[in-house]
Amino acid sequence: MRSDRYRQTACRFVLCVTGFVALWPQLLCGAAVPEGIVRHYEVKVELFSIQPDRVLDSYDSHGSGMAVPGSTVQLACGDESRNFSVRIQPRQKDNHLFADVIIMPSRSDTKTQGQTLEADLSALEPKAMKLASNEDGRIYMLNLTPGVKVMDVTPKRADETAFEFNRWVLQRSAVIVNDRLYAGRMGVEGGNKAYVDVSGVGKFEFALQPFRDAKLLGTLQNGQIHIESDDGTTIEIDDVKNGIHQIQLPGGPYAVWVRQSPSTRTENYTIPPEAEWVQQVKAHFARIGQTPPSDEELHRKYEQFKSQGPPVMMSCGVGTIPQADRIE
Repeated sequence: MRSDRYRQTACRFVLCVTGFVALWPQLLCGAAVPEGIVRHYEVKVELFSIQPDRVLDSYDSHGSGMAVPGSTVQLACGDESRNFSVRIQPRQKDNHLFADVIIMPSRSDTKTQGQTLEADLSALEPKAMKLASNEDGRIYMLNLTPGVKVMDVTPKRADETAFEFNRWVLQRSAVIVNDRLYAGRMGVEGGNKAYVDVSGVGKFEFALQPFRDAKLLGTLQNGQIHIESDDGTTIEIDDVKNGIHQIQLPGGPYAVWVRQSPSTRTENYTIPPEAEWVQQVKAHFARIGQTPPSDEELHRKYEQFKSQGPPVMMSCGVGTIPQADRIE
């Protein structure tokens, strides 16, 4: 049953991609935006089921996908209790974004209610929709995460500037201090200057090009950044990719410019109460338009954060080198 469900989900997702490709010429031809910039809404969808009292152990994914107005994502859920499909159809009306969610139980599924729901996603806020629940407590959820895709379709020369190799992709990139101390994992991408703030060690901003007050303290080779500060402390960041195609740069080593400053956490740093810390984390996820971790996972992370001494990765980020920091 499980393998059949995943085969069914994969097949339907291919249909969704086909619909997107068919829509693509309309996005390009219908956009009256100057300078070759195309903007359109998109919605990431995820269907899953959990038991709220033990989220991690009970989590079961039933598929995910991406849709734009005019296309469809259809996902299927099939287990011992349920056998239904969910069709998600984003649509745009008067510059507002909506999504029609159509729940379609199979003939053998007498528990799931067939219905059509509408989600208003115009504010670009994630929506969590409870579709069904079982007597044992398992609930079936659909997450809708809206966003805006911005693309520059102006023809470019096929040189190094077109591929933006100085653009960082640091997803699940482990941060190691002095070759042995694990500080955490980064999860950012998109700009030409990134940073990592490690408690008791420092804040390191780094780029593949010079910028104000930065020193040549690092190298990038074989997908790994190696930084050695003035006091001899080393920072290594692995699983590094670059460019709009997210590839590991061949060759090297490549020069990495680094600007170091004190960490935001010092010996006098006071860990905030758990409720305040959880509120800060949820506010951060809301700003970036993503669904925050569950309360159970946040509690576990807080206990780990409170019990671990330095080094701990306090924060990380990525962005564009500000105009004031650029060196022509």
